[in-house]
Amino acid sequence: MRARAISALNRIQEDFASISAGVEPLWHPLGFVSCIVFDDDGVVTRLHYWPSTERRPKAPNWPIHTHLFKLSSLVVSGSLRDKQYHCFPGSDYTGLRVVYSDEDSVLIETGSTYRIQNVRETIIHKYGFYSIEEGLFHQSEVDIGRETLTLAQCSNHSKNTPIVLAPLGEFHKNKERKFEYIRRPFGKERFWKRVGQLIDEFLDFESSQAV
Repeated sequence: MRARAISALNRIQEDFASISAGVEPLWHPLGFVSCIVFDDDGVVTRLHYWPSTERRPKAPNWPIHTHLFKLSSLVVSGSLRDKQYHCFPGSDYTGLRVVYSDEDSVLIETGSTYRIQNVRETIIHKYGFYSIEEGLFHQSEVDIGRETLTLAQCSNHSKNTPIVLAPLGEFHKNKERKFEYIRRPFGKERFWKRVGQLIDEFLDFESSQAV
């Protein structure tokens, strides 16, 4: 729910000094910066940040994936493009399951192959809200040169394994590689200084609309 996301932003603003001192932002395998700010009542709240000048996706960069939870996301600043897919048995992509070790991850071949159909493509602008159901194949894009911040809330966690789709030809070319991703820190001071500004701007606007 959007109201729950707004409430989380207010919590961050109210306890900003403590949160910014204790939470370290890390590069995510999908190329943006991510950190967990709350984990309570079965809902994990994260901030996702795409700086305007840099992305650090895993290599090879295979962005189509599923989640093991429902993802609800509020665009605090900027915009993003969300693409959703239906998957069928086929020979265009191979499925790789994501195995986690603390913050790091490795991709393991499942043996299943697919073809995909793009069923929805949406641009979500600042102040917009959207959800991705658990198990749905999708990818989110923010063009380089554009800065975007979202507040993402993960709920209804399942025991399923997230799946990444790799184009079959690319996968065979890289098959001997170990598909690991070690999450590297992003500048903490830089992150929280900018994120604090963007949250303040968002909440100031929300407050003005309520008058």
